[in-house]
Amino acid sequence: MHTLIRGLFVTLLVTPLAQAQDFARAQDRLDEKLLALADLRPGLAVLDVGCGFGGTLEAINSRQVRMDLCGLNVDPRQLALCAGLRAGEGNRFSWVQGDACAL
Repeated sequence: MHTLIRGLFVTLLVTPLAQAQDFARAQDRLDEKLLALADLRPGLAVLDVGCGFGGTLEAINSRQVRMDLCGLNVDPRQLALCAGLRAGEGNRFSWVQGDACAL
C-alpha cells in the first residue's frame, strides 16, 4: 500500500495480522447489519449458504437461544474449522459440505 506524505510516496507494510484484524472488523459490521434486518427469535432455524468460517452463525449463536444453525460451504477446510465452534444455550450447529450454486 502506498500513501502520499508531503509529496513523497511512502510504502506502508500491511502485516497479515493487520489484514486479519481488518477482516474481523468488517465481518462484525456485516453481522450487525444482517442481524438488525433479520427477525430472529428463539426456536427458529437458520441456513447460512456460503458460511465460510461460520462467523455469522457464531454471531447469532452468541445472541439467541434454542436455534438450529446450519452452515453450508463448498470448502471442507473451512467447515473443519467451523466444527470447533461450540453452540450456546439450547442452540445446535450443523455443517454441510455442498455447492450453493447447485441448490
